[in-house]
Amino acid sequence: MNRTPLIVGLSALGLLGAGIGLALMSKKREEKARDLAAGVETVLSQDRRIPYSVRRWAPQIARAAARTAPAGWVPLRWARLLAAVMDRESRGDPSAIGGAAPNRDLGLMQLNEKWNATWLRGHDWKDPWQNVEHGAEVLRDKRKTLERIVGNWAALAPEVQLRAFLAAYNTGESNVKASLIAGRDVDASTTGRDYSLDTLRRAVAYGFNETV
Repeated sequence: MNRTPLIVGLSALGLLGAGIGLALMSKKREEKARDLAAGVETVLSQDRRIPYSVRRWAPQIARAAARTAPAGWVPLRWARLLAAVMDRESRGDPSAIGGAAPNRDLGLMQLNEKWNATWLRGHDWKDPWQNVEHGAEVLRDKRKTLERIVGNWAALAPEVQLRAFLAAYNTGESNVKASLIAGRDVDASTTGRDYSLDTLRRAVAYGFNETV
């Protein structure tokens, strides 16, 4: 008896089952993200401490926060931080453009066209949904990079870590690392030398410390 067709058939069924399982897991994750985003959006949209120019983008901020919040972070807390970054960067103006080509900063989260060139080739920075979510991804990734390249990262105080990746959103990870090594403040090379302090101040005013 030739068992090959039976084995092939069982293998195909196994692969099909695995594919269905992964699809169901992905669907559940997406549903969870939507539920989280809905809750975050409700809170942000009603919080009048957040300027209306930023608060009106609560749906976009909430979805980005639900999808990109780092491990261990409450999405609402991440959302309040994203709102503060948006306020500092563009004051909620989706058409804001800073600087001059080819090094402009674009849209709500002021995505730098030089450092986000690959993303910009396939996305529309003028679309608030895309702009905010990518800005959130950039901020999250700045944190990941600093964790990897700063040797004593784990020994830094939580507020220094927080200010460091906020500063990196503005000036880049290498500049922040250099400041830390030299014993300078993480804002030493940021715009106005106050980027992280100012952004964190806004976040705290928006309830950042209330959600831990």
